[in-house]
Amino acid sequence: MCGRILEMKLLRNIQVIDMRVLLFSVIFFLMACSDKEQLHLIDKFSSYQSQADVKQIVGNIEFNGKKEGLSTGRVDYEHLSEKGKLGLLFYEDQLISVGFYPIDTISYLNKLEEVFGRVIEEKPISYKGVMIQKGFDYEMGSIGGMFVGWTDPNLQKDYEGRIWQ
Repeated sequence: MCGRILEMKLLRNIQVIDMRVLLFSVIFFLMACSDKEQLHLIDKFSSYQSQADVKQIVGNIEFNGKKEGLSTGRVDYEHLSEKGKLGLLFYEDQLISVGFYPIDTISYLNKLEEVFGRVIEEKPISYKGVMIQKGFDYEMGSIGGMFVGWTDPNLQKDYEGRIWQ
């Protein structure tokens, strides 16, 4: 009888340890899967924000259709005291990139040079993990179509990996 009681206590202790190991494993797995590193893009914008999150920041914004999981939005915006438009790129409702299209491109580029201590060019620079580069897009309406984009490179690689397989 004592052997049977000892066996039951030992079995119960093993089950408690197994439950702790299982619980720890599940918590670790969930943290690893759901903990994506948000990168600060500009102002109150970070990668992985949803369209609903962005709408709370900027107010009224229209998002344009989804093509292969991509959607965009744009809104009148002011960055570094320069007026212009802000373009937002989402993949599967996660913010990948923002692009600012200033009205006064020369003034804006000069301000960026003061902030970053270097000229922003078409060749991307990495700043705190975010890729920053100048580009041209004539649809948005800045003078000369110039914009400066801030992109989460990891999220962009994820998007490109899914789309261009």
